[in-house]
Amino acid sequence: MLRNPRSWVGLAISLLFLALLLRQVDAGHVMQALASTNYLLLIPALPCYFLGVWFRTERWRYLLAPVTELPPAKLFSYVVIGYMANDTLPLRVGELVRAYLVGRRFSLPMAPLLSSIALERVTDGLVLVGLMAIAAPFIVLAGWMGQLLIAMTVLFAGGIGALGFAAFAQRPLVRLARAVLRRAPGNLRGAGEGFLLGALQGLGVLRQPRRLAAVGAFAVLSWLAEAGVFLLTGWALGFELPWTAYFIAMATANLATSLPSSQAGIGPFEYFCALTLGAFGIDPGAAAAYALVVHAVLILPVTIAGCLYLWAEGISLGAAFRGALGPGGKPPRPSEAGAGHS
Repeated sequence: MLRNPRSWVGLAISLLFLALLLRQVDAGHVMQALASTNYLLLIPALPCYFLGVWFRTERWRYLLAPVTELPPAKLFSYVVIGYMANDTLPLRVGELVRAYLVGRRFSLPMAPLLSSIALERVTDGLVLVGLMAIAAPFIVLAGWMGQLLIAMTVLFAGGIGALGFAAFAQRPLVRLARAVLRRAPGNLRGAGEGFLLGALQGLGVLRQPRRLAAVGAFAVLSWLAEAGVFLLTGWALGFELPWTAYFIAMATANLATSLPSSQAGIGPFEYFCALTLGAFGIDPGAAAAYALVVHAVLILPVTIAGCLYLWAEGISLGAAFRGALGPGGKPPRPSEAGAGHS
């Protein structure tokens, strides 16, 4: 895994942000804040977090409804495994792992699964920038926060626009693909067209208003549940902050994980979370301690649960990783990911 140059780039970025964070804090203040934390208040944060995971599972179920109906309980286990893989493997390959496992279990091609996950990520980004926008009138955003809000709004609005265009312009896209692939060998031409058809099918929910509304509702509920984790962690450290501060901290920390980094977004998450709380007057050492604690709450329980689910599935993480990348440790070719599925 670390043979991939992108893994080393991600690791370097994580170390850079951790170094920037440590440069700004006093280690004694961090340890003092960790020692004074009321860890009992973190107990209700666990069901709060897994409630959010359940909402994300329901969202994915609705996203996949145009392709097939899947049992929520089983889908939940694969979502948890995917998050565990994201937290333990580089390059966010957990998304590929859960798509691979669902495809393996229910005999589904990879293309619609991957396009539905892409739509997931875009809805996540839109909800996060939406929560920042809701909080903005109640507080004064630091300069970089306002710039982040604008940049991410443009990015994710563009993303949903591109996916929406693909969902509603299937025939022109297929004709274009056939024209591009016309001179390709027959097997590659058929595989490429099959992959495109499968990917477009995974965007089918965009043409179904009721299901799309459910997708949006579950996306909002999932992030509100995670905001509860941020709030409870703040109480555990004795912070007296408005709810808007936790919305902003959650949004900036999670948006920062879209940067290339090592497993679980370690580094960018802590740096931007602490930086946000610092803008609200929290001591840098206490803000860094908060970032470490809240990230641990978001990582450790789901990683343990994902390992248990993977053990019950009877497959090792390494085997799931290799299966997700396809033969030779490479991303699946169109013929392996969605050929012939329309």
